[in-house]
Amino acid sequence: MLLLNVPYEEKEEAKALGARWKPEYKKWSVFLGKDYYKFDKWIPKNSGDIILCDYIYIIVGKHECFKCHKQTSVVGLGVEKFMYITEDENGKRNYKYNKDDIHICPFIKELPKNIYDFAAEKYGLKYGYSNVVKGSYLANHCQNCGVIQGNFYLFDEVDSPFFLYEASDVKKLEIFKVKLPYDIICNAEISYLSSDYLIKQYGNIQELNL
Repeated sequence: MLLLNVPYEEKEEAKALGARWKPEYKKWSVFLGKDYYKFDKWIPKNSGDIILCDYIYIIVGKHECFKCHKQTSVVGLGVEKFMYITEDENGKRNYKYNKDDIHICPFIKELPKNIYDFAAEKYGLKYGYSNVVKGSYLANHCQNCGVIQGNFYLFDEVDSPFFLYEASDVKKLEIFKVKLPYDIICNAEISYLSSDYLIKQYGNIQELNL
């Protein structure tokens, strides 16, 4: 389900195309991903170029804090179903659906409140100010000393808990599958590794109801 920004005067047009009113969000919505392109005029243009669909994975590993040198939990967010929104030379937006392996996202701009609250309170994944990037972003924080654990060291170094080479690397992770309350339009960085298939094949994936 994707929430739409439908002005009141255009509600009948959206309804005729199949949109449904969701009173809990006070928004019109579309339920089938294959139909999203039909509602392009009501899909926010400035929220991002990726739509995360159905589920998100909270993937938890252990990492040594660079400052206090204690072990802390760190989170990589995983995605399996998503759409890329691209724009052609005529300004027409196209929607390409992807579903294959679970890929880890080093960066997602924002999360639904229920998922954010869980990850922030339990694992220290929350917004924090970084002197390196001169701004705030969704980042892992050490559970012992509170310092931000930079994304480069967590996702791009060979000793990262999210660099998966074999089944034993995946088995060290906690993996939670969380249903999204609605599909999210966002900015995100999705990494693609040849070993991503290992997450589904060897991961102990637990469904988490938030």
